[in-house]
Amino acid sequence: MADHAQVSEARAMERLPERTQTQRLVLRRLTPEDEPVLGASVTASLEHLLPWFPWADHEPVSPDQRRQRIATWEQEWRAGGDLYCGVFLDGAHIGNIGLHRRGTADSIEIGYWLHVDHTGHGYITEASEALTTLAFEQPGIERVAIHHDRANVASGAVPRRLGFTLEREVTKELQAPGEDGVEFQWKMVRAAWATRLVRAPR
Repeated sequence: MADHAQVSEARAMERLPERTQTQRLVLRRLTPEDEPVLGASVTASLEHLLPWFPWADHEPVSPDQRRQRIATWEQEWRAGGDLYCGVFLDGAHIGNIGLHRRGTADSIEIGYWLHVDHTGHGYITEASEALTTLAFEQPGIERVAIHHDRANVASGAVPRRLGFTLEREVTKELQAPGEDGVEFQWKMVRAAWATRLVRAPR
């Protein structure tokens, strides 16, 4: 008979839901057909993304390369791995957000970026709130994390607004030009999120 740890790990690797929505946004798994809108968002926001995301340094990539990348994401998701979602506002792509299986089997990490023309409206906070709820609806997930470089103040505002706890500060190698080399690691646990949802105004 499998022990409790084995059962928890198997449950944690179940395929993540591919779509959810909020009052203003649709969050859905990206497909290769989304290449044109994703490419346009990345290109328009490149100067905004370069300080924080190492992958931005390799942009722009060709449409074929981007479609291949999205297809790889799809394969990972179908195998029970990471979920890469587009953030859509009134049908327009305005950023990406994902659930990433990093760390222990009972934890998951949220990552995100937003189109430069759509910052300052709370969209990523709204999307992260929805994905936190989605994560805790999955069997075996007990902890949701958000990590960012200390210098990325805008990114750090998201877990702070959502009531995450700053668990630790970790020195790390610089990966992007805007970083200062200290990673803030935030966490939310299932019980605390459930309490927050009960207290939230309806």
